[in-house]
Amino acid sequence: MAERTTSPTTRSRRVAVTSDRSLVAESVAAALSTWDIDVVVLGWPGGGVRRLPDLAREVAAGLLVCDLDSADSLRGAQLVLAHRPPRWIVLTSAPRGPLWGAMGEAGASDVLASSTGLEATADALGRLARGELRPDADLVAQQSVWRGVGPELAVVTGRLALLGAREVALLRQLHAGLSVTEVAAAWGVPDEEVLTLRQRMLAQLHVVTDALAIEAWDTVTQEPAG
Repeated sequence: MAERTTSPTTRSRRVAVTSDRSLVAESVAAALSTWDIDVVVLGWPGGGVRRLPDLAREVAAGLLVCDLDSADSLRGAQLVLAHRPPRWIVLTSAPRGPLWGAMGEAGASDVLASSTGLEATADALGRLARGELRPDADLVAQQSVWRGVGPELAVVTGRLALLGAREVALLRQLHAGLSVTEVAAAWGVPDEEVLTLRQRMLAQLHVVTDALAIEAWDTVTQEPAG
């Protein structure tokens, strides 16, 4: 069978999209196609699949969409970014911080917040395809932050953005060194109410002790612990 070839002109408009959620990848691909971009949807590494298909070599740029909200999604994203060409932009809901640094460390050309509009995303992909995307100095700085924390801590810091105002207020108090009893007294509520809130906070962060939650808060805010 003859080897498949792609003209430079066609390749310059072809973008790969992948996500740990297949429906998300399909939706993003459909949106990008309205910008006259030829989009190829690639599967996500998993189920024994450790590499993306060779089709990725025929595209000019790649868009990886992932919330980075678990160790598995983080590892999958790292596997995708290790597959070059193409060069990749990461679109994520994880707040700017060590998880962004993890993506830069793994080889991402840029990381964008999931709130980035379609036009800006398409423009970034176009500049990446043309070799015009400049390195983000802040992304480089976040790589140093990533190297200073472990993968588990990095994932927890990403989940901090999911906490509600009440959970954040409690975490700030725990970070300052207050006990559950002291927080309850300060808030004028029963200990049981604070304990319930604490359990909900830990469950949202997917940790079982206060220590990792407090360490994650310190990593993000750089506030000295109490």
